[in-house]
Amino acid sequence: MYYTDSIDSLSRLIRQYKKDKLRKSGVNLTVEQWTILEQLKSTPGITQIALSEFVDKDPAAVMRTLNLLELRGLAQRTNPPGNLRNHSLFLTDSGRAMLHKLWPVSIDIRAEGNRGIDARELEEFIRILEKMRQNFVPKK
Repeated sequence: MYYTDSIDSLSRLIRQYKKDKLRKSGVNLTVEQWTILEQLKSTPGITQIALSEFVDKDPAAVMRTLNLLELRGLAQRTNPPGNLRNHSLFLTDSGRAMLHKLWPVSIDIRAEGNRGIDARELEEFIRILEKMRQNFVPKK
């Protein structure tokens, strides 16, 4: 097995674990919606294009997810002055409250993933993953 297979497999398992945890929490969100809310929290004002790139989803799919989040009052789009096409995206107070409600779920997911791994091993793993990720970032 190549490391890419292991990373793909781990990614699928984490996604399924998150999905199960979300369902059991009773929170009515998809993993994609949760990911977008988390990104809006960490980068307020991000554009739809940048968000699409970050979550590695088609801009149309991200737009549909944002439409749902906006309808639920969890996210908000604004237009910068003089620019009617490029929306800035923000988390609303309700969106922040939703993420706060999900904090214990997030802690549980991390704890499960880190089980049996000491801090030094985790640091090294993250360092190596980041180094590998940088190898795939397109050079401009």
